[in-house]
Formats: sequence, structure tokens, C-alpha cells
Amino acid sequence: MESLSREELVHVLQNALRAEISAVTMYTVHSDAVQESDIAQAIRAIGDVEMGHAKALTERLRALGETPAAYDEQTAAITRSLSGAQAGTLDMLRLELEEEQNAIVHYAKAIARIMDDEATLDVLEENLLDEMRHARWLKSQISKLERHSQS
Repeated sequence: MESLSREELVHVLQNALRAEISAVTMYTVHSDAVQESDIAQAIRAIGDVEMGHAKALTERLRALGETPAAYDEQTAAITRSLSGAQAGTLDMLRLELEEEQNAIVHYAKAIARIMDDEATLDVLEENLLDEMRHARWLKSQISKLERHSQS
């Protein structure tokens, strides 16, 4: 597999930044909409981690001499509408899991193709590990809620 070019690397980082900012918006909307206070608190905490990812990606882009991607209001509106505050907790958790799984794939593919940029690898690997932890927690909550709804 060929290593990412600088242009491809910047593109990957910009897309990751947009996705992380979108995740922050989604988790914020969901944490306000979820009725279960323990789940809402955990979702809020995940959103804080995603904000940290966005900051780390922004710093990495700046270190590469790039301007971080803008997150426009149109994208924010789409994210909020997809987040569906009217949806139930289970639906919100499923959407969050899908987004975490997409992030896992995105980060893993990028990591596999970066050969000689240790600083970027450090950022992406840390983000990947967090996304995997988030996905695992979300799966456990989904399973718990599904079992509870069947009883």
C-alpha cells in the first residue's frame, strides 16, 4: 500500500476534523434530549472527548501549515437534523454507534497509509482508541436497552 501524499494527508485530517465537530454537535443535541440522566451524562462526556479530538486535529493541521476546515452552518443544521432530538434514546445511541464505527474505519485506513509522520500517527491513533472505547460503551448501552425493552 502506498503512503499518503501530503495533499492526501491534509485531506484526511480536514475530513476527520469536520467529522469530529459534527460528532460534538450530535452528542450535545443527544445529551440534552436523552431522558436517562446517567446515559445523558456519559454522552456529554463522549462529546467532550470528541471536542478534544477536534482540537488535536486543528493543532496538527496548523503544525503542517494548513488552515483547519471550516464547519459551516449548513453542515451544522444537517447534523442537528440527523441527530433527531425527537428520536428515542435507543435510536440516538444507534446513530452514535454508526458514527463511531465510521470514525474507526476512517482512522484505521489513514493510519495504515501513513509511513513517516509520527506526530500525525500519534493524534490519529489516540483518536482511534477513543472511538473504539466509545463504540464499545454504545454497544453495551444498546444491548442493555434492548433487553430492558423486551422484558
